[in-house]
Amino acid sequence: MPMTLLSAVLSSFFLVRLIKGPWMRHPHYLGLAMIGSILSTVILASVSPGMEDEFIAGNLAAFAGAFVAIQAFDRLSGINAP
Repeated sequence: MPMTLLSAVLSSFFLVRLIKGPWMRHPHYLGLAMIGSILSTVILASVSPGMEDEFIAGNLAAFAGAFVAIQAFDRLSGINAP
């Protein structure tokens, strides 16, 4: 599980860079993406034990959690610019 969570955190760095640009300018997005990716990985582990260790399912869950967290923050704060 620790390696899975590390993978989720590293996936959030990549996704913030891909969606919002340099993550050093947007640390709030990085924090939200980390929380979202970790939560989605933990939810996947509780729903389907062992699935979070698989390459495709674990990474998709981490990317989806980070993306949902970023989009939810943008919607709630009213930010529409990339």
